[in-house]
Amino acid sequence: MKKILLLCTSFLLFNCAKKEILLPQFEQTFSKEVTDFTETSFLYEESKDGVPEIDVQKNALVSNTAWLFSIDKRLPLKLVVPELQMLQEKKLKKVEDVLKPNFFVYSNPVQEAVEYCEFTEVSFEKKTVEMASNAVGVQLQFNRDNQFKVNGLTFDEFPNYLDQSGLELAAFIKQKFPNQKIELFLSFDENLSFGDYVKDYMCLKKIEDSTIKVSNLQVIY
Repeated sequence: MKKILLLCTSFLLFNCAKKEILLPQFEQTFSKEVTDFTETSFLYEESKDGVPEIDVQKNALVSNTAWLFSIDKRLPLKLVVPELQMLQEKKLKKVEDVLKPNFFVYSNPVQEAVEYCEFTEVSFEKKTVEMASNAVGVQLQFNRDNQFKVNGLTFDEFPNYLDQSGLELAAFIKQKFPNQKIELFLSFDENLSFGDYVKDYMCLKKIEDSTIKVSNLQVIY
C-alpha cells in the first residue's frame, strides 16, 4: 500500500516530466490521504497561436486502484471533460470487482498540503438532465466567467453566496424551500477553467446535508 504525502506552497506547482501543473486551491479538507493509487496528470500547454492545449499523462493508471487526477487549473472544461469521460468509461469496462474511487488533487493553502476530493460517481452530459421526482430540483448554471444563476435568476448582489464555505447559498436555498429535500443540478460553460469548476464543485459538496444533495449528473454546455 502506498501513501502520498506532499508539501505545497500557496501556488503549488507539480513537476511532471519537467512540466509544471498549477493545482486548484481550496481551503477546506475532504481527504488528506489516499492509499493504493495510481496517478495521471493533465498538463497545460499553448499552441503557437496561444490556444490552450492539453497533454494527458495516463500510461501509469491501473484499473484496480484508486485514481488521482492532477489537473492544471488553467485548462478549460472543453479539453478536460472528454478526457475524464474516456478514462472513467475505460475503468468501468475493466473493473470486474469493486470500483476503486477517483479523486481530484488540489492544494489546501491553510494546511500547506496536497489533498483530494472524490468524484467517482460524477458523470458529464451535454444536455439538460431530468430532475429527481422525490426532491425539489434547483438549477445552478455557471458561465465562463464563473458567474452563476439559480433557477435562471442571477444573484450579483450577493457576491458571497459561493464563498468557500457555501453557507450563505445553503441558507438562501433552504429559506426558499423550507422543510423540503433539495437536489442541486449543476451546469457549466465549457470554457470555464477547471480551477473554477472544481472549486465550485467542492464548495457545493461541502453544503450537502440531510436536506441538500448535489446531483452526480453535471451538464457541460
